[in-house]
Amino acid sequence: MKRLPELAIMVAGLATALYFSFGYKVRVSDLAGEATADDRALLRVWAIHLAAAVFFAGVVLWAFRTPHSKPERRVRRLWLVGIASLLGVFVMGAALTVADTAKAVAESGFTEDVAKRDYRGDTEANLKALYVAAKLFHDSEERFPKSSEWMDAIASRIRTNDLTEEEAAKKLANPDLAKASNEYGFAMNDAASERFADDLPADTVLFFESRDLARNAHGDPATDARQPARAEGDLAITVKGTIVRL
Repeated sequence: MKRLPELAIMVAGLATALYFSFGYKVRVSDLAGEATADDRALLRVWAIHLAAAVFFAGVVLWAFRTPHSKPERRVRRLWLVGIASLLGVFVMGAALTVADTAKAVAESGFTEDVAKRDYRGDTEANLKALYVAAKLFHDSEERFPKSSEWMDAIASRIRTNDLTEEEAAKKLANPDLAKASNEYGFAMNDAASERFADDLPADTVLFFESRDLARNAHGDPATDARQPARAEGDLAITVKGTIVRL
């Protein structure tokens, strides 16, 4: 019974660390008013390390209350336990964080062979895929690609784990316009070429249906859109990812 407080502290710290390692969900949708996944991930890391600190605080209290015949040996032992506890906090926190990451990777199936599928997307789906790939390029380079070489710049970013390179390449072509393997039917707006997204008006067109079917087609959506135009308007996507009609 004399060791009950120290045991309670250690159990509480260990239980809390394990909860935040394996029971606290990080992957949430980033809707307005909700904590982002990054915020929750940072909170989890801090909580794991603080819980580990509580666990080792119980260990230090245990050592402090353990009698020893010589006071100088007791002080030396407390120093050793304290230093070992600090190291233990970081080691335990890092180990549990890595363990949770490994668990998430295993559950996601990332390490398993994924069955490949055929890609079938319409014009709107392909425009959205082009936008996602261009945004990945933008986030990496802090600018959109050069309009005269935009397809080459984002080609490596349109593939997903369940698509072969050939199937992923179908996202680059407008299924309503492309009739041959060297035809595409999408163009990039020259106004967005090598520009930072926040420097452009939100309704600036990024990609649009183009009458130029060549690879890396580019130009002005006001003059270079598909011909003949759709009765309801040609499709395009803005620098903010919104599908619009021209």
